[in-house]
Amino acid sequence: MLILMLGLLGAPGWVFLNYEEQFFLGSNTRAGTWQTDYVYARRGQELLVSQQRERWYLGESKQEYRLVQLTPRTPLFRWVTVVEPAAPGDAPLQPGGSLPPAYAQWTPVQKPAAEFSLDDDEQQQLNELKAAERRCQAKWARFNDRLQRGQAHLLLPPASRRGANTIGCRFNGEVWRDFLPVFEGGRCQQRGAAGVLDWEWNPATRRRFLTLQVAANMRVGNQLRSLHLILPGVRGPGVYVLGPDTAGPHANNGPMLKLGGYQPAADNEDRNEYTSYVSAERPRTRVTITRFDTVARVISGTFEGYLRNPADTARGPLPLREGRFDVRYLLGPGLERR
Repeated sequence: MLILMLGLLGAPGWVFLNYEEQFFLGSNTRAGTWQTDYVYARRGQELLVSQQRERWYLGESKQEYRLVQLTPRTPLFRWVTVVEPAAPGDAPLQPGGSLPPAYAQWTPVQKPAAEFSLDDDEQQQLNELKAAERRCQAKWARFNDRLQRGQAHLLLPPASRRGANTIGCRFNGEVWRDFLPVFEGGRCQQRGAAGVLDWEWNPATRRRFLTLQVAANMRVGNQLRSLHLILPGVRGPGVYVLGPDTAGPHANNGPMLKLGGYQPAADNEDRNEYTSYVSAERPRTRVTITRFDTVARVISGTFEGYLRNPADTARGPLPLREGRFDVRYLLGPGLERR
């Protein structure tokens, strides 16, 4: 037993737990630990993989890469062999690239580590999950193409008061709403609106107040749009006037509604365009809360008014109509601690 322990702790080539941050028992998500991110090939239970880790040097973060061969010795330990050349800081092999000559006869895998398993049944499940993700992406790509061609149109979410996690409006005649197709939890679905209710603090009045935030994203083509409602001082059902509030108890905390659009440039990342429209002092935008249920944690309501582009002072306010939101909100840290 003593010889075995000495071998595990001191024998060259063996790595115990996260010894020198090279290998670990079970799961370790520390940034400084080498993490397997891609599997290139296998021979039986042996794997040729790339690994990466984040190291901090003189206060700066640096990403390091290495190419290694993992050889199992016991169910809990693997021999880690760094494949030369493997200069720290360089990505030694690109996904899909040619294997080093010594591994030419190994069975190619070419999969991200999250999509690979040595267990055949588990690998089949991972393959089916990836196939479902590709079908989801293809489905939304077809719909997105129809949107851009004018053959399909986004509709406003139904007006509801059940916590449907939706928000939408008709701004300057165009529909803005939560519309971000994703593949999550093994399903093809929409990522809806998110709501958070939490305490805010005003140092001038030395008082705290509840603030509701509702946010959502919308992707059409390569343009990403966002909707963000900030409503401080929320107390219950009723009418709330959006700001800016420069002198009231919620100064510098809203209330406001903001619509933003991000358009990446086709030829130069430095020319990306971002446009925002926000509620102004005049003419006002009003929010009407129709349900504020602190038991079910549901807030629903409507909004109408006008928004301006702060960067385009020559253009007047643009109409905002048929706004509605219905979210099952989360509690912020201040309320969670109660």
